Amino acid sequence: MSEFNIPMIVDNIRYQFTFTRIHSPLAEKYFVTANNFLSEPFSFEMKKDEAANWKVILPAPEWAMEIEQKLAAAIQENLPVNSI
Repeated sequence: MSEFNIPMIVDNIRYQFTFTRIHSPLAEKYFVTANNFLSEPFSFEMKKDEAANWKVILPAPEWAMEIEQKLAAAIQENLPVNSI
């Protein structure tokens, strides 16, 4: 299982995002947990669509959908070498 963390500001609140790769024969996925240390962490999944773009899977917070491209870029930048 591979995992990485990145900090990110969302709506002027600092979050720590933890991305955990889910190994599945059906799809490449990441389980994402966003923690601002002020409230309960939020969790959602991201997976590749048919065009190989990373997408947030609902249910997810609305702000996660709004920053989907930033989250997708974080995954691309941190993919294990053998996954490219």
